[in-house]
Amino acid sequence: SSGINAEWPLRPGKRGSSATIYCTVSDIQTGSEVSVSWTDGVNQQDGFVEGSLLDGVQNSTLTVVGLESDVVYTCVFTSTSYSDSESFSTEVALNVFDVEAVSKEVKSGTETTISCIITELTEAATVTWHDSTGEELTSTPGDLANEEQTTTLVVSSDAVTSDAVYTCRVTSGEYPDSDPQDTEVELNVYTVTPQNREVGTGTQTTLSCVIDGITQAVSVTWKHDGEEVTASGFTPNSGTYDETSQTATLEISSPADTANYTCEVTSGQYPVSEASSTTASVYLYWVTAGNKEVKRGSSATIYCTVSDIQTGSEVSVSWTDGVNQQDGFVEGSLLDGVQNSTLTVVGLESDVVYTCTVISASYSDSESFSTEVALNIFDVESVDRDVKSGTDTIISCIITGLTQASTVSWYDSTGLQLTSATTGDLSNEEQIATLEVASDAVTSDAVYTCR
Repeated sequence: SSGINAEWPLRPGKRGSSATIYCTVSDIQTGSEVSVSWTDGVNQQDGFVEGSLLDGVQNSTLTVVGLESDVVYTCVFTSTSYSDSESFSTEVALNVFDVEAVSKEVKSGTETTISCIITELTEAATVTWHDSTGEELTSTPGDLANEEQTTTLVVSSDAVTSDAVYTCRVTSGEYPDSDPQDTEVELNVYTVTPQNREVGTGTQTTLSCVIDGITQAVSVTWKHDGEEVTASGFTPNSGTYDETSQTATLEISSPADTANYTCEVTSGQYPVSEASSTTASVYLYWVTAGNKEVKRGSSATIYCTVSDIQTGSEVSVSWTDGVNQQDGFVEGSLLDGVQNSTLTVVGLESDVVYTCTVISASYSDSESFSTEVALNIFDVESVDRDVKSGTDTIISCIITGLTQASTVSWYDSTGLQLTSATTGDLSNEEQIATLEVASDAVTSDAVYTCR
């Protein structure tokens, strides 16, 4: 008679699998049979198959359900033909080991290593890895140390594109006749989409990273130049998990310059996974505007200039008078990172403030930036003279509605600038500019220009 040892693994979280062990009795006398029973050293076992005699050989099997720990069973043979014969006992060992799957959750395109940790081994096991099609993959079986063996599979970055399940197949090294046991190891793959912003300098804005394809909430750390963002003026938020998605945000109260930030994501389902870093950028542009002060009833063209626009980007520009959208403006074209927009206003009658509003066309979720452009209206009253030939006289222009003193020049009908003029001082928004005309120039009618 002979007893065959067998080793049967348990998968983590699935303790309680089944195993069938056996003992085979050979060289039994023709026409004779043996009686077989099984014990665990204490209790008689049910559910075994005694086996039938065939060509002097009888095979008995015992199926054990719900394995929890190492156990030794005893197979007892007794001759039924020679009932006074002594029985014969053989021990059959079931050694139980555990396999822990080290699954990962990583960003798409990230090389990663998944593994199985096999414990309570007496000898190194034979391990192979397989993909979902059953194809065997190149892996590292690992070495046995302190009854533990860690086997690994490197998944290259180009293979990390979608969720996958790999199989770690373990076969006993001590008892190669044992059935190989499979353990599934998951590789969950997520994507991170940065939401960049392009805003006017000093505009409060919020960067974000949209994380899709995750199995539960992830932890997110915002960094700048490799350091966690903790300064005042910055409000990082990991976001709230919603089914398979989570949006992390970084609020910046007053950005002073174009800068790159990274959202660092760590899996919540499998914290041993490699963290991923994704860059989200805030791009700043500058807006300068030209206020004007013009004469009542005239036309004027005002502008706002947007500079430091990102290469390949444009901005959208609109104008309002505080109430109504304005027509007739020129949005302007991008040239060397600068875009100039103009608005021509006809028939000005009173002071008015226009608003030039800029918004990024490339990063449409960006906050808009508004700049006020003022048109101040002044009046000019000409003080003409009707005098006798050869008389010294003074003509003047009275300028009202000014916000500060203006520059005034005088010209004769030929366009020659005259020097016998005074600009005058500003007082109560009024300025009087004068031109002294000498008697020898007072010989015929003349028209002078106050500019």
